[in-house]
Amino acid sequence: MEMQKGGKRARKSHMRELNVNKEPAASEAVYQQLIAPKPYLWWWVHDRQRLSLGSVIEGVLAFGDMDDVNKLFLLVGREKVKEIFFKQISGRRCNYRPQTVNFFKKVFARNV
Repeated sequence: MEMQKGGKRARKSHMRELNVNKEPAASEAVYQQLIAPKPYLWWWVHDRQRLSLGSVIEGVLAFGDMDDVNKLFLLVGREKVKEIFFKQISGRRCNYRPQTVNFFKKVFARNV
């Protein structure tokens, strides 16, 4: 901890910062075909054009319907979506509901 004026200690934040620049933004095709037509999937985001690909995948898998998922597979690729999904669920914090994780583990286990 560092000392501030008046002898108070400042706590260092151990929380991971959200930095939209760590991951590249989703492609223009993904934006035009998935993000722009469905703003309700990311209702809390002001600048949807800067959404990272991981955020788009998380939004579609968590809140989209199967048509959205299929469109995501066509635009991004099933293997890329699978890779990012498993990376997201392997961390300490996971934003998916347990039912969603279970469902997509089964979807990705099948090589269809």
